[in-house]
Amino acid sequence: MIYSVIKKVVLLVICLSATQAYAEADFSRTFFTVGRYHGHNSLSIGGRTNSFGLEVGAYFQNDFPTEYTIDSKPPDSNYVSIGEKYDNAYGFDALWLGNTQYGWSFFVGPGLYLTKHATFVRSNTDGLIYNLGYSIEYDLAGSTGIIYSPHKNLSIGLGFHSIRGPNLSFGLRF
Repeated sequence: MIYSVIKKVVLLVICLSATQAYAEADFSRTFFTVGRYHGHNSLSIGGRTNSFGLEVGAYFQNDFPTEYTIDSKPPDSNYVSIGEKYDNAYGFDALWLGNTQYGWSFFVGPGLYLTKHATFVRSNTDGLIYNLGYSIEYDLAGSTGIIYSPHKNLSIGLGFHSIRGPNLSFGLRF
């Protein structure tokens, strides 16, 4: 219960700060990231000003069974659990950036991601796979990393995201 309230308060703070900063921002610097974590790919795209960034990301972890599944309970109680499986995760991050000398900067920030997940079972009677129901899970995320800008219109960076994992970023200024 208290964990749910904390998540909602953090989400509200993130949204309010992102809305105000977005209204004042000139997102002339765009970046995208690619990564791989636990055998799954991740992507994101974002924009930044001098000290604020907003990023939208995805983690492609769909491990739902590939064979046909039935979205209902099995006809009897003679089944074996396959386990809880997760679909892709989508969300956003609010980033705060600190600039240092010689083209280096760092970033850190919270995010919120949602994932659909379900529990699957295999019936011992008919051999079919049944989905016992979907639910949506909201996860708080954290992101950090460094960026190097060898030229005012170009940047490259390394980062780590608590859901999307390690990533490489490329940025352009328009």
